[in-house]
Amino acid sequence: MRKKQVAICDTNAEFAEKLQEYWKETGGPSCRTEFYTDPERFMEYVLAQRPYACVISEDLARDEDYGVVAKYCEKVVVLCEDKDGLPPNGIYRYQNGDVLARQLNEVTGIGNSHTYGCADRSTKLVGVYTPIGRCLQTSFTLVLGQMLASKYKVLYLNFESFSGFSQMMQRNFNSDMADLLYFLKNLSQDFTHQFENAKQNINGLDFVPPAFSYIDISQVLPGEWERFFDELGKQGEYDFILLDLTDYVQGLYQILRSCSHVYTITRNDGMALAKIAHYEDVLKELSYEDIIEKTKKCSFPIYRQLPANMEELIHSELADYVRKILREDFDFR
Repeated sequence: MRKKQVAICDTNAEFAEKLQEYWKETGGPSCRTEFYTDPERFMEYVLAQRPYACVISEDLARDEDYGVVAKYCEKVVVLCEDKDGLPPNGIYRYQNGDVLARQLNEVTGIGNSHTYGCADRSTKLVGVYTPIGRCLQTSFTLVLGQMLASKYKVLYLNFESFSGFSQMMQRNFNSDMADLLYFLKNLSQDFTHQFENAKQNINGLDFVPPAFSYIDISQVLPGEWERFFDELGKQGEYDFILLDLTDYVQGLYQILRSCSHVYTITRNDGMALAKIAHYEDVLKELSYEDIIEKTKKCSFPIYRQLPANMEELIHSELADYVRKILREDFDFR
């Protein structure tokens, strides 16, 4: 069987290096990847190693000597200068990095297509995200999680800049999400112990305390989030990991794409509707229409007063709204 290897050859050295780095960071090939700016060295590698896939610039593809590349490689992808009239194996090079990397995965058939999930596919991600503020997103997500936990094993993660969890629960946490990410990256053998120490519970819903400072996790790369979700799913054998997401999370759209359910809170005022429309236009522009298709928009009635205590939220008016979602999407009876 041919080894799963990818070779990239582009005479633009800066572009080749950035492409390789970005492709790996955003969920590209887990196999060996080589890049070249010297066509002769590239050909020597192809003839000797016969990589599964090659990515070459358009000027190299026009050289008749490169017909041998197609002979020795299963997949050949051409990075084209013009987005009009692309060949079947061509990709327009000057586009959004997420889209470019995803298309490379799809055409070569060797990447993971930017999916985030859990190594144990029985664990599903549920994403909650909205571009509008002060809309009860966290209250909704906590109610959804607590009620879902009555039937399934659920873990809740909050990505807010200032969650206020310590203040609302009137207790300090010894460990939070930033600590777990640190141990996963640097001391993975101790991750299980750290997770058990960090884990908290509200009405049967497990949660990891949010990072004290969002700066601690704002630089986490998409590939690192993928590994984090994988590991969390294995630790607790969770049915669902509930993600209370915000704008600063790197790889936000990739994470939403991998969720089995996506909920977006909206309102009926002009400003909120304009922001939702802008958000959806961005998704379409970046070829994430599938997120729109799987998203359920939630618009709440005006509630007189919701309890400040997170554990009391499941007895509030908001819980009546969530019960309807549980019946429709999670087969609650």
